[in-house]
Amino acid sequence: MWNYFIESDKTSPIAGAQVGTCADALKLKVVSGLADGEWSITLCSHSTHLNGEKEIFFEFTHPSAFTIPLGQLEDSVNVIKVGIRKGDVLHECWIALTPVKEYPKVCIVVGSPRSGTTVVGNMIQQAYQVKAHGEAHLAELFSKLIEQTSQYITSGPAALNKGTLVWEMPAILLKAQLIKQLRDLYITYYGTTAIVDKTPGIPMLQALPLLLLAFPNAKVVYCQRRGIENVASRIRKFPKVKFEGHCRQWAQAVKVWQRTKKAISAMLTREDWFIEVEQFNLATSPKNITQSIGDFLGTNDASINRMFNYQAEKSPQVTGGKPSDITSIERLDWAEEQKAFFISHCGTLMSDLGYSFDESYFKKEAH
Repeated sequence: MWNYFIESDKTSPIAGAQVGTCADALKLKVVSGLADGEWSITLCSHSTHLNGEKEIFFEFTHPSAFTIPLGQLEDSVNVIKVGIRKGDVLHECWIALTPVKEYPKVCIVVGSPRSGTTVVGNMIQQAYQVKAHGEAHLAELFSKLIEQTSQYITSGPAALNKGTLVWEMPAILLKAQLIKQLRDLYITYYGTTAIVDKTPGIPMLQALPLLLLAFPNAKVVYCQRRGIENVASRIRKFPKVKFEGHCRQWAQAVKVWQRTKKAISAMLTREDWFIEVEQFNLATSPKNITQSIGDFLGTNDASINRMFNYQAEKSPQVTGGKPSDITSIERLDWAEEQKAFFISHCGTLMSDLGYSFDESYFKKEAH
C-alpha cells in the first residue's frame, strides 16, 4: 500500500484529490484539455544529475486519466515528476509516494483549549478501546521541521550552489520522508489498531493538513464552545494569561479552523473527514451527540455505549461549573472595558457561529 500527495508550484496538471491512498497502481485524472499535450514522467528521488533521468512507465486508461504501475518503484519514498507541455505552457507537478505496511484507524481531536477536547478524546479512546497520551504535540514539531527544511532546500546558500545534493533534491522528497517518519512514530507508540491524538490549540489546527498527508483516511473531531464560556474557563484555568490574550486565542482558533477546514476539503475533494462537536450540546444532549460521533467514526453500538457511559460517569472535572452552565455577558464579573474588548474581538465570530450573548446560548434564529 502507498500514500501519495501532489504538489505544484503553479497549476497542477492533475485534477481531483491531491492526497490519497493506492495499492498496486496510481490512477489519476488529468486537467481537462491537457491530455493531448507533450508528456514527461520521470523519477526524481534519485540523482538525475549523476545518473540521468529514469523514465516511468504509464498508460492512459481513457483520454482524461492515466495509470502508473507502482511495481516499478522501490519500496521506499519515491517522488515522480509529471510534466505536460501544451503549446508554450509547461504544467508540472511532483507526486510523492510513501509505502505503508498497515493502516490503523486514526482520529484526531482538535479545538480551542477549554472546548471539550479532553472529554471527547477520552470518549473516542473508549470507543476504540485504546490508550493515548493526554496530548501529543508531535505534528506541530514536524510541521516546523518541514517548514525549516523546505526553506533550506529552496533558498539556502548550499541549495543555490549548482552541483550540490541539496541543489538537486526536490523539497517534496524531504517533506515526504518526514511525513513517513511522523506516521511511523505514531504507529511505534500507538500500534496499528487505532491512533487517537487529542491536542488542542492553534498550532495543532495549523498542523492538520500535514496529518492528513500522513493519514489520508483520518477522522477529525473539532470541538467548539461559545466564546463567553470558553474565555471564562480559560481565565480560571490559566489566570496568568491576560484577558485580551484569551479573547484573541479563542477568535484565532475559530478562524484557523475555518481556513483549515476549507483547505483540507479542497485537498481531499470531500467533506466527510470531519465532524464539529459543540460542548454545550454534548453536555445537554449526550445521547444524540455521542450517537453522531459514533456514526462518524463508523463504530458499533457497544463502542457508542462505552463513549456514552464515559461521558456520563467519568468525564474529567471541569474548571468552574459544568459545561451545561451558561450565563450572559452582562452577568459576568468582567470589567466594562473587558466586555467591550470581547465584543470588539469576538462579537462578529459569535454572531457568525449562531451564538447569543445571553443565557439562551444560541441565537433563536440559529436553532
